[in-house]
Formats: sequence, C-alpha cells, structure tokens
Amino acid sequence: MSRERIQKVIGIDIGSYSIKAVALDVDGEGLRCLGVKVDKFEFAVEITDDLLIEKLKGIIDYFGNVTKNVVLIASDRELQLRFLTKPAMDRDTLDMVMRNEMKIGDSDGEIDKSATAKFYSVVGEQQNESNKEFHILSLTCPVAELYRREAMIKQAGGILVGMYPSSVALKECMMANYSDEIADQPHPYLIALLNFGADQNQITVCDGSVLKLARSFPLAGEDLTKALIGNYNMPDGVFEFDRNMAEEYKTAIGMLSPAEAMSYAAGAVEVKISQMIERNFERMTQKMRLSLDYFKGQMKVQVARAFIFGGGANMHGIKEKLQEAIMVENITEFLPLKSIHYAPAAGAEDPAPEIMSALAYAVGAAICAFQPDQSLNLINPIKKDYAKIVRKMVMAAIPVVFAFILALVLPAIYAWQFVYPEKIQLAQLQGEHASLSEEFNKVETFKKQHDQLLKTRTDWKIRSAFIKTVINRRMFWSDLLVKLEDILPDEIWITQMATGDMAVADTRGRGNTQAPPPPRGSSKVAIKGRSYSHQAISQFVKSLESLKLFRNIAWEGNIKDRDAKLEEIEFSLTFNVQRSVLRKARNEKK
Repeated sequence: MSRERIQKVIGIDIGSYSIKAVALDVDGEGLRCLGVKVDKFEFAVEITDDLLIEKLKGIIDYFGNVTKNVVLIASDRELQLRFLTKPAMDRDTLDMVMRNEMKIGDSDGEIDKSATAKFYSVVGEQQNESNKEFHILSLTCPVAELYRREAMIKQAGGILVGMYPSSVALKECMMANYSDEIADQPHPYLIALLNFGADQNQITVCDGSVLKLARSFPLAGEDLTKALIGNYNMPDGVFEFDRNMAEEYKTAIGMLSPAEAMSYAAGAVEVKISQMIERNFERMTQKMRLSLDYFKGQMKVQVARAFIFGGGANMHGIKEKLQEAIMVENITEFLPLKSIHYAPAAGAEDPAPEIMSALAYAVGAAICAFQPDQSLNLINPIKKDYAKIVRKMVMAAIPVVFAFILALVLPAIYAWQFVYPEKIQLAQLQGEHASLSEEFNKVETFKKQHDQLLKTRTDWKIRSAFIKTVINRRMFWSDLLVKLEDILPDEIWITQMATGDMAVADTRGRGNTQAPPPPRGSSKVAIKGRSYSHQAISQFVKSLESLKLFRNIAWEGNIKDRDAKLEEIEFSLTFNVQRSVLRKARNEKK
C-alpha cells in the first residue's frame, strides 16, 4: 500500500502486565532511539479498554514532542500464521496464486467488520540445489480487533500507522542489531529467538534473515510465580511465601548450580525454591525443545545460535539450564538497542537494565514502520476501507458541483449571446458565408483525394492481413517446438505430435465422449512420449501449467513393463496452445 514515508514513530507492545513503548526515528545516519517508557499495570486489576486508553494516552503525551504516529504489536496467538514455500516466479503470478489459495477477493464495498482480513508476504528467498524458492508468510486476523485497536489509539490522541505480527517485528529487530554477525554465516544458519514472557513463551526461528517458524506456548512466567506461592515447612517453622517474594526469588535465586546450592545450609528455603523453579522450567522448555527438534529434523541442521529476552530472561541460571534443555551452546541475551543509537531527550532517565530485554517487540514494530514493504501491515484493510468511503463521498458530490457550475455558467452564456447588436451579428454571418463557400470548394477537392487514399489503404490492409496469416501458420510449428524444447526434461523423448483435427481425433479415439473443440484463438495439440522417470513427466506437466501459453492440459500415462528394472512410462498429453501468446513471444525476441 502506497503511503508517505514515516520518519518518526512510537512502537508500543501491550503485554499482560505492562506496556512497553520506544520512540524511533530514521535519518541519513540510520536508526536512533529517542526515548523509552514502560508503564506497569497494577496486580489483580482488570485490564479494560478504558484502562488501556488511559495508559496509551500517558505514553503518547510523553512522546508528544516527538511524534503522534503509533505502531502496535499483534501477538501471534491472535493470528493464524502459516509458513509455506513456492517456486520463484514473477510478482503478478505469485499474487494470482496466493489470492486464489487464500480466496482473497476484490470487493469494492466496505469491509465487513465481522470478517477476517487475509495477508501474505515474501519473507525471504533462498537458492536450493535445484531451484530458487520464495518463503512466504500468510496470516489471517479478525477485522473487528483492528478497528478496536485503531479506535483506542485515536481516543488516546495518537495516529495508528501500523500493526505488525510479533514474529515479523522480532526478525526486523534482530536484523537491525545483529545483521553484521549473521551476514557472513553460511546457509543454513538457524537462529532461535526465545521470549520468556509473563503469560506466554514464544519461539521464533530464522535461517539467517529468513523467517522460518513462530510458535507460542501458554505455560510461562506467571504460572511459575503461582507455583512458588505457598507455605514451606522449615526447621524454624512455616515460611510463608507470597507473590512479591516469589518474583524476587525467581529473579535473584533462580536455578542454582550444584556448587551454589551447596553453599546454603541444609534444608534452606532458597534451595527448595530453586528446585521447584527448575522442575517447572523443564516443563516450560519441553515444548520448545520438541518444536526445535521437529524443525531441525525438517531442516537437517542444528540450531547454531539462540537469543533470550523477556522478563524471564533475567532469571538467575537460565542460560546454563537452557543450554541443556534445547542443546544449543551459543545462548546470549538479546539486546534490542545494540546497534541503534540511543539519544533520549534532555532530562530523560535511562531505562533500567532489567527491562531492556523486554523492549524487543516494541523496537521491532517501530522498525517495521520504516520498511518499504508494508504487505504485512495489518491496518491496510482499514486504510483501504477509508479510501473507499472518501471515494464514494467524492462521487456523490460531483453531480452537486456540476449542477452548481451550470447554474453559474448558463446565465453568463445567455447574457453574452444577446449583448452584441443585431447588425454586427449579420455582418459576421455574411463574412462567414463567403468564407465557408470558399472552404467548401476546397473540402470537396480534399474529399475526392481522401476517398482515393482510403481505398488504397483498404487494399493494403487486406493484402497485409493475408500475408500475416500465411506467415503465422507457417511459424506456428517452429515456435511451438522451440518452446517445448526449452521446458522438455532430458529424461523425456516425444514419439508423436499432432495438431488441429488430427489431435481432436486422437483424443476421441481414447474415450467415448466427444472432445470439445479448442477455444477461439487457440490450437489443439496432442503429443505422445516415453520416459523412465515419473518425476521428469511431473516436471514437464508443471512447466506446461506454469506458462500462460498452454491451457486445458490433460494427461494419460501407463507403465509399459513393470517387471523390468527400469519402468518405461508411455504417456500422452493434450492441451490448447494460445496462438496470440506464442506470436507475442516471437515478436518480443525480435
């Protein structure tokens, strides 16, 4: 979707327990962070739309001197994500294929707010051993949620310019900060980004700069905190463990190493808490490990590097335990502002180190707003809907404006016609009569010459059309054979080829039903051939189907000798050849 390039934006990540916001701008020197703000929700307070609007208003007012443009994060669990690959093709063909697969229509009416919006984008290209592939991310999301978020930002005093999937924003944040470390790595180079959040854990896997996998898991930090709350029997009595202490111990004590555990007294509460955290952490990482193992099996390569972020990334001992859980040695904390210049306004306080790892999604959302490709901007349907409304208003106003102009012009024309004296009008008419008589004589002479030229041109057109028809018929076979030679695999040889009535008769002989005649502007072609490879035949048929030149492709095949070491496959293909497309290709070569 075309739009003005955004220079400054506030990236906002609305979490379950806090709102993280980062203001970024872009100039000739690159990205620059203009400030960070984190606003936490009070515990056990219901998060309503009114409360969110109040918090959002505080953030937008805080960055009011910078910009009012806002971008949001859409959690992957709110969307239906699908990763797929397609052979490399031109953009128009890819759009046609994806719109057909996702059943995306071209409605000119207003969007039904109870419907779902559908998106897709090429997130990467990779060259395999045999061909080049597009890696595509498609997703669907409810339209009502998009309008709800836009209304909230508007009530808070901001302008919603973008909303992006969390996995896409995370990949952009990683490339902005670590592209220099990733660029020189050989492919495949798998990178796992692990978010340990409050209400969900997320895993995102990239092959270099290409997004490959995104998963969310419900068992997260809040469940771990609840598991720690309770009473513990100690030698000195019952030790009551409330929520605040659980949060403090989870970060400070975390998961103790054997040496650290031995430094405490026997039966110490710290050791018991650490053991309980470790047991729950194993449950949390089990699904992560299974997802990674399945993906590594598909890719047939190990994860080379892992980043951790989110509130849980501050837990003591998490890196060491995570190395054992997912079997990745290189695990580091994800720094969302590692390569982004930090230049806050004068007097602004630097964010605490423990919240830096929670800013990844907010930073990524802001970076997405600066990208030229906005195909995964989830508010695109809203903007298109507003454009349709404006267009309808303009169309409705045109008749009114036209009537208003006529009401002004007609009286002026009438007054101008009757201002001049009658004698001047008669003198002008007499002069025009004499001039027209002279012009008429000239026009009559020119008309005779024109008629003769038209007759000559008509004769030339008839002759040219006849010559062109003869040439096209003679060039048809040579063009067709050249095109087939370009796409015919080496493992296939053609034994017979026919066109026109002979091809139609051949298809009638193989069935009881009468074969339909080819569409106007096309020729029926039938070919027979042999091969020792089903894959070669499949490749040949796919090549025919991928070209607009061939239509109505029908295939028959049988195995001549199954007992032989090499199965010989006899097949026949019938298809219609678009003569206009074949002729156009020949003309382009000239």
